Amino acid sequence: MEQRNGRAARKGNIIAKEYANNTVDSFIYAVKRSLDSYRFNTLQNKSVFIHQMKSCNLVTRILDEGGIDESSGSNYSEYVAMLSGNEDLLEKAKLEKKQVVLESEKQAFQRSKGNARGKFKEFTEEIEKNNTFIERFTKDWEYLNRKAPKDSETGLRPNPLKLDGVASSDIEVLGGKLTVINEKARTENDHMKIGTLFDFRILVRTEKQWDGGLEFLQNKFMIEGLDGLKYTYNNGNIAKDPKLAVANFINALERIPDMIAKRREKNAEMEKNLPVLQEIVSASWPKEEELRRLNEEILTLNRQIQLTIQPKKQEQDTNDNEFVIGSDVVAARHIPSQKVIIPHAGLKRIS
Repeated sequence: MEQRNGRAARKGNIIAKEYANNTVDSFIYAVKRSLDSYRFNTLQNKSVFIHQMKSCNLVTRILDEGGIDESSGSNYSEYVAMLSGNEDLLEKAKLEKKQVVLESEKQAFQRSKGNARGKFKEFTEEIEKNNTFIERFTKDWEYLNRKAPKDSETGLRPNPLKLDGVASSDIEVLGGKLTVINEKARTENDHMKIGTLFDFRILVRTEKQWDGGLEFLQNKFMIEGLDGLKYTYNNGNIAKDPKLAVANFINALERIPDMIAKRREKNAEMEKNLPVLQEIVSASWPKEEELRRLNEEILTLNRQIQLTIQPKKQEQDTNDNEFVIGSDVVAARHIPSQKVIIPHAGLKRIS
């Protein structure tokens, strides 16, 4: 059908350009109660299949049942209904089109509801997890403030760092020891204790790093809290300057308030969305009743169609023929052929 119309509505049609305002009228001729109905039914099935393949949508089963107009013409479902003499077929197709739309809306609603349910669970678990971390952070922070309060004048805390195997508390000595550990320690990606700060353990871990596709080993330094949380400063890299190297671990503990604030900020943002998500989860689809009525109408139409296409009794003329429209069997008697002209089934403008 598309190829046929394209024969006239193509570039180079001089007659249409000079005498018909560059347009071509396309007519569809068919005969009632003939195999033309079967032909259009076949075209309809092919058209649906092709549309499914092009759109990658296996849910679509019904073509758009728009009216005849000069831009889109008439679709094959309408041809089948016209030629069969049974307008219930077209009405059924239109109702099924609405059914597909409502079913799609319902699926989208259910997907949205499922996503909201998953998001609600995710946010609830994340809030609980953050609260647990906040409790552990707070425990370490309160201990630090009790054990080593800041000096009222300088605002600095005492930093009695002790390294294993080092008796001196001199900053230069401690800094030198940290440099040696950074150069020589290989922990095989495990944590190794190298000292203490109050009741906190000082740890180092050797990690694999990549630069330009090349692998190398790098040591990361951290301080472990009372509940096993590990805090780092400068991403765990130790400074070359002895004073900065020794202050690495106390500085890591000073980051605790910021870490608590970030967790609380994330919780506040998620808690703000919980009522909205809860409302979506508890909502019901508002068009459920409309879909139920539509399904009942389709079932009623199906029964009506089945009654109209029941095979005739055996005394029917032996020359009667049968042909198929979709999945329906239609009895065709020897009735004088009647031409059906569908005017302007597609008014094509030549580009």
